[in-house]
Amino acid sequence: MSELSPAERWEGALCAQVGMPDMWFPEPGANLSAAKRVCAECPLAAECLEYAMETEERTPGRFGIYGGLSAVERSKLARSAA
Repeated sequence: MSELSPAERWEGALCAQVGMPDMWFPEPGANLSAAKRVCAECPLAAECLEYAMETEERTPGRFGIYGGLSAVERSKLARSAA
């Protein structure tokens, strides 16, 4: 079975349909509620979060909303799972 391209993997993700990069990669201290609302409705949110955790999108210095969680929240999740 061939591996999916990034475009194919995330086809159907709501973030790809919104088209506002600042929503997904906000400045520090920005309000994250709009992005989190979109993620809460996304059928791929769990897969997105898993991707972020596996690819270290949870390390300090990384940012962006993945699977409805900020980098700080992903870092806390990783520590609690350890």
